[in-house]
Amino acid sequence: MQAVFESLPSGGDGSTPSFQSIVESLRNLTQFLSGSAPADAGEKRKATISGNHSFVFSLQYERRSDTNSLSQTGILVASAKTQTGHEFPVKYEWHRKIGEHLVEISGVEKHTYNVSADDVGMHIVCYAIPQGDPTLGIACGTI
Repeated sequence: MQAVFESLPSGGDGSTPSFQSIVESLRNLTQFLSGSAPADAGEKRKATISGNHSFVFSLQYERRSDTNSLSQTGILVASAKTQTGHEFPVKYEWHRKIGEHLVEISGVEKHTYNVSADDVGMHIVCYAIPQGDPTLGIACGTI
């Protein structure tokens, strides 16, 4: 972390970092600590998908930020569709992975999850459980 601040460009007089360079460094540090992609790597990251499912499942992180502030937030978006592209009823379960343990994120049952400060340094796991047809299996996405 010290290297981040030592590499800051100096201000106009050569002695003090400029406010903009401090803001940019803090943004980069926030991205590094949260494990999100650097600003030039795009706005989305895809998850690793596993499970015994016979449907199309995706999970991706979409960064949301206000370019004029230090705020860096994001949303995880899960999608489950049939092989022909049709949506069907799905129950979503969201968990934080702490080491090898999964801790359920209570109160989140939709296909989206807004990441929070509690998620910094964690992997998030989403299970997609089809409702009404157990033969479709269960999908798991980890990001």
